[in-house]
Amino acid sequence: MVSVKLPPRRTVKSRIVSVRNVILAGLALLSFRFMFSSQHISGSPNNLSAGSRPLGLEEMLKDSKKGIALLEHAVDFHQGSSNDDKNRRIPPQPNRKTDILSVVVEKKGTGPTNIAYAKDFADEREHPAIKTAIENTEDVTKTVSDLMGGASVKPCRVPKDDGFYFDSRCTYPDSTIVAYNAAWFHRTWCGQEIKPRTAVTMTEHCADHIVYLSEIDPPPLSGQDTEPVIIRSQNKGIVDARDLETIECNIKCMQEKDMQGSQRFVDGEPWSITYTDDDAFANGHARIERLAYRRDHFYSTQSFTSAVPHTFFDWSKYNLREHPALDWATAKAKAVYLVDSKCSGHDSRRHRYFGAIAEVLAVDSYGSCAHNTDLADGMTLETSEGRIAIMKRYRIVLAFDAGTDKDHISPMIWDALISGAVPVIVGAENMKSHLPSDSFVWSGNFHSWNELAVYVKQLVEDEKKWNFYQAWRNNETSLSLFEAKYDFARVSTVCRLCRWAYATKHGLGWSQEKQTVVEPNALRKLCTSQSTALILKPFAETWLSRLDKKDSMFHADQTDHEECNSMMADSKIEARDFRIRRVAAMHDGVTDIIVKEVDRDDEQRNILLVLTFGVENFDGAYFENTHALTPTSRPHGVSSLSIQDGSVKVTVLSDWVTRISSPTKGSVEILIQKSSEAPVGKEYPKRIRIIHEDFDSKNDKVTEFYPSVFCKKMIQDFVDPLDLFYNSS
Repeated sequence: MVSVKLPPRRTVKSRIVSVRNVILAGLALLSFRFMFSSQHISGSPNNLSAGSRPLGLEEMLKDSKKGIALLEHAVDFHQGSSNDDKNRRIPPQPNRKTDILSVVVEKKGTGPTNIAYAKDFADEREHPAIKTAIENTEDVTKTVSDLMGGASVKPCRVPKDDGFYFDSRCTYPDSTIVAYNAAWFHRTWCGQEIKPRTAVTMTEHCADHIVYLSEIDPPPLSGQDTEPVIIRSQNKGIVDARDLETIECNIKCMQEKDMQGSQRFVDGEPWSITYTDDDAFANGHARIERLAYRRDHFYSTQSFTSAVPHTFFDWSKYNLREHPALDWATAKAKAVYLVDSKCSGHDSRRHRYFGAIAEVLAVDSYGSCAHNTDLADGMTLETSEGRIAIMKRYRIVLAFDAGTDKDHISPMIWDALISGAVPVIVGAENMKSHLPSDSFVWSGNFHSWNELAVYVKQLVEDEKKWNFYQAWRNNETSLSLFEAKYDFARVSTVCRLCRWAYATKHGLGWSQEKQTVVEPNALRKLCTSQSTALILKPFAETWLSRLDKKDSMFHADQTDHEECNSMMADSKIEARDFRIRRVAAMHDGVTDIIVKEVDRDDEQRNILLVLTFGVENFDGAYFENTHALTPTSRPHGVSSLSIQDGSVKVTVLSDWVTRISSPTKGSVEILIQKSSEAPVGKEYPKRIRIIHEDFDSKNDKVTEFYPSVFCKKMIQDFVDPLDLFYNSS
């Protein structure tokens, strides 16, 4: 035996001015300040901001920081003067004012719950550390030159001030244009495909404003015109068509043959998927990590909260309408137990339930767990048919699963349900939400295993009580509710995985309950006013000319007739004191607005664009600079904002640094041109992108914002667009 000698305990005298008491007093003071401060969301520069209304939280937080600084000083001073640790001091903390890059990476928002994960560059842009990062932005000119065999090339898009301008030499008829795609996804421009990280010489001068990401736009919800989805066991290399098998599905769906393991990937996408029908009790990898989607990792498991749930329920075997109750008189007045693997220890919950019942009632156990009865010739536990044949001989079936994780229901429980006997179930904690009401005896309704044992014995002996658990078989309401819940299981798991991947890739709607692709909540159609040419759907477009807080507004009348025949609108907006030339195009599930010209009568006026959505972001609460949540090479030259409610999320981006806000519920205001700013013209076009996506009730929270994989892809496509060069040799 090894003895451990502990050092003598140090006697600490009780002191009023102690580290602990100083901290507690300070925290109490801050708590009182918080209680009596405004509960409103603060305005910019916080992530979750609000429109015009009384502020208080921001000021309170600033004061709190001062209070915390005083506490740190007090603790530091106190420890520095301690007799016991005279020479010990708190190690110096990182200087948050200079270590700005780590703040940008780790900073959280300041929403009502203080967990809005949108990052905010508003205060950090001017810091020297950020400016250094901007100056060190990778120049891909040499990369493109190398890809083109050493040709001398120069970029068409040239940085200028807070934005970019387009070099006019790229428009010369005799210029050779090279397009470089630095992204991980394919792009198509003017009919030419540019593969990831490749450069292509354009065969003609292209005036198309739009670079497409999808082969078919808009993507259909189903049918053989859908882009194929290929499920793979690894996310690298090129898959050989001979190694694929076609899956019966309402979209084009294929998977690699003979896949092993529990990881799946979608060809051409950076996602990973845990794919297993194991329960989390037996396989920890099947347990869902709530924030895994932020790493583009998803789940297809027994859990109904996974993207594509697995289930052992099989419509070809378990149609509940086709299996009547047993004959009470001929069934054995016993219970049967068929657990044949993963036998639990003697102190396990499952074993205790079995032991308690076996003490008061005869139980025939054919499996290897608590075995006491041998299989007769012709009997088997290897198939559902074999197990059901044995169960049909008994009034009671003890269907005990090892784990209690939600939604996991083993084949043994489904076998017991259709056998005609009365199942006594130990298993998933939400079992009652899955099976027809009063179709089984639920262990969770009893305070102890002995109490359950007494009740099971009564069931075996009391025909009336036993028949109570058989009435559901003729209850149309119970059967219809069950069938609606498990209707999704009529389609294979692989097909449903392809459907989900297709909807996720294209930003389409997804019915979790029905496991099928649906129309997104936001309209994917561009409708404009016949009289003003302004956009009416999927958002309303309004232009403002502002001077000294007075607005001159140009908007469409609600009674205007709308035109929805084209996905592009190239229009000139004629207002009283300003004129706008802009192109709007809907493609790939997003809307781009290119402001080509702005002409105003008074250069002191600000020109603003207001977009109005049907989003219930109360008090104009919004998240700033949410594009920073997506890794890109040029985040410093972009501004963005996101608003959301429980149905829709909207992200608006500009390709220059400007002010974007949500002054009122459902509206987004973008400062297009400041007073005295250089004119917006052909060489200085400004681009805006609007990304609509459905609110994902499974992952999203109204007080937090995080972009979906579709949104992140569209952000990257906007922030890091197709690079154009001209051959200068």
